Amino acid sequence: MYNEKHILIIYAGGTIGCEGSAHGLRPMKPMAFTEHLKAYLNKGTDSLPRFSVMEMKRPIDSSSLDPKTWFDLALKIQSYKAKYDGFVLLHGTDTMAYTSSALSLLLYQIKKPVIVTGSMKPLMSTNSDAVKNIFNAVKFACSPGLKGVYLLFGNGLWRGARATKSHANDMEAFDAPNDVAVADTCQADQSIVCKTIEAEVELSEVIWGLKKPEVIVMRFFPGISYRFISAILAHHPNGVVIETYGAGNGPIGDRKILKAIKDACDRGTIFVAVTQCGEGKVNQGLYKAGKIFKDIGVLSGGDMTLEAAFTKLYCLLSSDLSPSRIKKIMPINLYGEVSP
Repeated sequence: MYNEKHILIIYAGGTIGCEGSAHGLRPMKPMAFTEHLKAYLNKGTDSLPRFSVMEMKRPIDSSSLDPKTWFDLALKIQSYKAKYDGFVLLHGTDTMAYTSSALSLLLYQIKKPVIVTGSMKPLMSTNSDAVKNIFNAVKFACSPGLKGVYLLFGNGLWRGARATKSHANDMEAFDAPNDVAVADTCQADQSIVCKTIEAEVELSEVIWGLKKPEVIVMRFFPGISYRFISAILAHHPNGVVIETYGAGNGPIGDRKILKAIKDACDRGTIFVAVTQCGEGKVNQGLYKAGKIFKDIGVLSGGDMTLEAAFTKLYCLLSSDLSPSRIKKIMPINLYGEVSP
């Protein structure tokens, strides 16, 4: 399977490329990580394809991630898609699911595998999980049956827009609560086939990253007040992802809260509801406390993860699409991010 394959490994930053210092973990000096990585991977050349390594000019701490990075990475991968057979993106774990979700949209038509991975321990640390994750990611990047963006971590491979970080410390840190794993990493040496998603709309002519929208996340909690919500919405954000209770419910006892959200919808803010629950989906017709939000203009995010809903809304709002088009596209399945 690896014959004549050529994989590009892009190091964007994260724990995987850090080293110890008096102030805690910090990125290695430029190109130091690349040299160490090549040394590790070349030990396994008999079982790996040909590969090249590229470092971003300024490795990022993923907790300081800016959406601009998503567009930069997407452009980088697009510019090399004719030269390489697959891509491995090394990224910090804190916001890895956001990046894999965003790239799933920005690269939704790519015909080659893009595997996003990282590690809980630096490459140079004792008992690091970095080597295992990188080896498996490179192998999956060779699979002709994989197209699009995937997240690999520990023992699992998931669709990029379905994964979320579910554990802050464990080496099995990721999961896909509303989807099944595409593969177990013990299958890395096999040719894996993942069902291709047939997008319900055509976005090939969309220009991404034209605007810098303000998209925020607002979580319902007991006692949330009109004063709190109105203060947030006074800044007129372009988009809001609401983490609702259960199947899409929220506080309907305070009519002023509903009016504040409705007024923002009428002004053009796009609201999308996701559930606070670890699994399941929004069903706005099930309860009155959910239907009212639908009636005032809040869209359903179905079973999208928070990361998928946020990045999809952000990227759509950054594009040249009209608000009415975005509202139509937001709830539907484009690249496996939501169940049809």
